Amino acid sequence: MKQWRDFLKTLDDRKEQLREKAAQLKLAPAPQIADLNAKIEELQQRIDSTTAEEAPLKTELQQAQTDLSRRQASEANLDDKYYKELYDRP
Repeated sequence: MKQWRDFLKTLDDRKEQLREKAAQLKLAPAPQIADLNAKIEELQQRIDSTTAEEAPLKTELQQAQTDLSRRQASEANLDDKYYKELYDRP
């Protein structure tokens, strides 16, 4: 009978140790999760700010491309006019 009680006591002690270990394991990743969530939020803010900066830059790029096309066309006309005048001279 004493052996049975000792066995139960040992069993209860092991259960308690396992419960404590499980609780520690559950709490162990909590700081890492908090750090990762903070990093995710920071990166999301950086993405948002970059996206906000992107719109004006795209508009500026489109305007610059339009200006470039217009000026290239204008320059091509000048070259044509110059060569036409050059060939028309005796």
